[in-house]
Amino acid sequence: MSKNIKSFKKTAQRYAKALFELINDDVNKASIDGQIQEIILFIENNNDFKRITMSPLLTPSNQENIIADLFSYDDDRKVKIDVLLFKFISSLARNGRLAILENIILEYKELVSKNKNEELVTITSALALDEDVKEELKNNLTTKIGKSIILEYKLDPSIIGGIILQIGSKLIDCSVKYKLTKLNYAMKGAN
Repeated sequence: MSKNIKSFKKTAQRYAKALFELINDDVNKASIDGQIQEIILFIENNNDFKRITMSPLLTPSNQENIIADLFSYDDDRKVKIDVLLFKFISSLARNGRLAILENIILEYKELVSKNKNEELVTITSALALDEDVKEELKNNLTTKIGKSIILEYKLDPSIIGGIILQIGSKLIDCSVKYKLTKLNYAMKGAN
């Protein structure tokens, strides 16, 4: 891992820890946790926001103005979030750190899970999974891992079939795409 990536990750972890400590002391903790999930969805579904936050052309002042235009704790015409969360995100913008907002939130979610002795598991599949299959996966993973499981589902038709499990930093790829790629490399090596 390069120094820049390590530094980037450590910075996100420091901000996530600060956010975790701020929110842990707040009486609106459950509400704020829900709002954080909404912010993740907002970031994932809004490519323009991602592009803007990653732009090196925006000054911290511009970033702060964008946050003030999008989010608010008292204006119903904007994405409404808790005042603590608004101040935190504004602080990120003021410090030119808006580009790592998504990483900070993901690190924050990991801290919350660790605190609750939970494990976040992301399941990627080509097709939507039935509720019975989801429940069976959750039960099996809970037994294997020995922790309470929080499942997150993603659809990715490009994997063709099968599933991809991400458990913390461990990736288990049982997709058809991966198996075809592996087979392709094996066949090239045989020639």
